[in-house]
Amino acid sequence: MRKELFYNKQHKKYSLPQEFYSINEAEKEIYMSLFDSREKEYKKFLFYKYFFGNDKPMIVTEGKTDPKYIKAALKKLYKRYPELIEKVNGKFIFKIDFLKHSNTAEYLFYVPEGGEGFKYWYNYFSSKIPSNIFKQKFPIKDLGQDIYHKIYPNYIEYFQSLTSRKPNHPTIFLFDNEPVGSPLYEFANHASELQIDTNTLNQIRGSNFYRISKRNSLYVMATPLIPNMNNGKSSDIEDLLLACNQPPVLNGKTFSKGGGSNHYGKEIFSKYVLKNYKQFDFMEYIPLLDGIRDNILDYK
Repeated sequence: MRKELFYNKQHKKYSLPQEFYSINEAEKEIYMSLFDSREKEYKKFLFYKYFFGNDKPMIVTEGKTDPKYIKAALKKLYKRYPELIEKVNGKFIFKIDFLKHSNTAEYLFYVPEGGEGFKYWYNYFSSKIPSNIFKQKFPIKDLGQDIYHKIYPNYIEYFQSLTSRKPNHPTIFLFDNEPVGSPLYEFANHASELQIDTNTLNQIRGSNFYRISKRNSLYVMATPLIPNMNNGKSSDIEDLLLACNQPPVLNGKTFSKGGGSNHYGKEIFSKYVLKNYKQFDFMEYIPLLDGIRDNILDYK
């Protein structure tokens, strides 16, 4: 496969080539190994910006609407969390940042949207070849190992060696707290270096949701479980709100996570909540926000 087959006029702007959507996973990774010097340097720059030289703690969420709920909760509870938010001259200033998925990130880092993406971001925080599918693609010895590290370099170690310091702020991976088969469990299986087996995760995702694991600047946490939601067995960001609030009827439609012709979905609901945060009870967000704050303070 020749790299020039993927070149287009927008390529120099780091837009995702349309062909990238139609090739399979192995071909995408081969393509990444053929990046030119400009692409490699821009990739380094973005990782540094997001995860090493970041001005604020970076939170990577499973759902794209999750940041809106967290921001709404912080606005309502801002006096309780001066480490995360402040109000100056009537305007809120957030002291945390949220990673936005983009075509550029997917192109340069090969990170898909949603919970699947955590595994791929983690590859850049670790030098160890993951214990599952990657051993099949990239044999541990000789050329396979070299190819893997060429595609997924440990940028934390790279920038630490250049700067002789650690990242400015921590990175937090925030998962939906769901049982076996979910992105949380798939990530734990993928990131064998963290040594989180299924039995351990079964136990700690309830009592220790706020810090499932920690490695250098990376913290792994999940949403807290709520007894009156999903029988206390799973939770996501919306559940923390729905446990205490009845979603409004908007334009004759009721809320449903899946949306549909007779319902509105997460995107509309999250925007409404952020705009009308004063109307909602965010008490179930307190354990989550406590965990975010405590992880940030732990890193300091």
